[in-house]
Amino acid sequence: NVLKRDIEDQINTYFKTSLAYVGVVLPLNEEEKRKWIKEQLESDKEDQELLAAKVRTSPLEAPSYSNLVNPKSPDKYKFPKCRKTKLENGLTVLSYRRTKLPKVSVYLRLKADKCYDSEQLPGLYNFVSKLLLEGTENMPRLELVDQIEKRGVSLRISPIGEIVFDCLPTDLEFMLGLITDLINSPKFDSQAIEKIRQKVLVSIKSFEDDTISTAKNLLLSKVYDNHPYGRFELGSEESLNKITQQDIIDFHKKYFSADGAHCAIVGDFTKKQLDKALANTLEKIRSTPVETKSLPKIERTAAEACSKYMNRDQVALGFAGLTVKSNDPDFFPLLVFNEVFSSGMSSYMFKLRQTTGLFYYYCSNLLLSAYLHPGNAFVLAIVSPDNEAAAEQEIRKLIDTSADLVTQEEIDQATNGLIYRLPRIYETNNAIAETFVNLAGLRFPANYYEKAPEKLLAISLEQVRAAVKQYFNTSKMHLAKVGRL
Repeated sequence: NVLKRDIEDQINTYFKTSLAYVGVVLPLNEEEKRKWIKEQLESDKEDQELLAAKVRTSPLEAPSYSNLVNPKSPDKYKFPKCRKTKLENGLTVLSYRRTKLPKVSVYLRLKADKCYDSEQLPGLYNFVSKLLLEGTENMPRLELVDQIEKRGVSLRISPIGEIVFDCLPTDLEFMLGLITDLINSPKFDSQAIEKIRQKVLVSIKSFEDDTISTAKNLLLSKVYDNHPYGRFELGSEESLNKITQQDIIDFHKKYFSADGAHCAIVGDFTKKQLDKALANTLEKIRSTPVETKSLPKIERTAAEACSKYMNRDQVALGFAGLTVKSNDPDFFPLLVFNEVFSSGMSSYMFKLRQTTGLFYYYCSNLLLSAYLHPGNAFVLAIVSPDNEAAAEQEIRKLIDTSADLVTQEEIDQATNGLIYRLPRIYETNNAIAETFVNLAGLRFPANYYEKAPEKLLAISLEQVRAAVKQYFNTSKMHLAKVGRL
């Protein structure tokens, strides 16, 4: 009662329009736009003059303390193994008791992943996923939100068929029941549909207003061509406006099912408690058969350059090309080289940024999205418009020569770094749960990560160079530029 009175007093005292600030974004008329562009050009000229006067002439300071560090060989780590239970409705439960914290993490992944998004109505999967938290036939939205918040639960539903949450052990059965209800009995009422439609449309506009996101989307559409990996998960304004209530109901009924799904549950519980919870909840998820989607083969396409004008102070400049699946023989050699090229302050990309000063920010990964389908080598940097040509030349040169630059010492350091970090994928309940689901989805053995150090240590410099030369050169990579070109 005291807390309630305090809250009411705060609201009555401070939640007043007379004490509020109002911000309004006003559109520019054509005359003001011309003035704004003129000011922008003058500002760019000043920036260029200032930057041109700042030329690096001295080399980077040599490392001092790092040379004194004597790294030890990584210790052997005992990776946890899950208990696998196949429910009658087709859902596979991967459980592991971990009493380190009074907490439970749940990671549910449906058989229908992002590849199941509608070809005719791109963005439908995301739309349906967003609507799940708008209430069910048994629980209105406000009550649903209240039940989640008062239990301190963090719940995430992604547009790739994943439902993830953390909760207290005492709330596990309730939350599993809630997830069952979300899958079995969502209430797709018209008011909620229009609310989510407007939110997604705003998200699309926000995405299209960002140079990095736009460049990445351009590159993925080129790399994966007509494969679902190349589609924008939010869809388009045109497709969003075409989606009807019946489209949503039909998609949900077809793909939200226990059939072929995996659910990892990790945390502080007993077998008896979990079995009771499963019997009362997940075993009741409907088991509509989910078809195995027939997908087009992903093949390398001829390298193309694409661009999009966006009036920004910086340009997003990126390269991307097809690489390999997670089970490909070249996966581990590329993984090791990715450490050398992309990861940390000793990486090739970091050194290039520091020595040339040509770009502010970069991100790179030679195995982006590598899973059941081939991943892609992705390198992106943010540069000023006046440095765009020079940055492209330097990044292109680095990519094309990196296979010959890499040394045995760098391979050894990268390999040890990867082995040292392997236990991190089992560091938290949530990380363990995700790892269990990933291993199941890839059909990898339970001891996959126990065997990984042996595989990594067996990789030779020649294997790394051969894999890099095959997959990582700009003659096989698409180029995208987004900004004031």
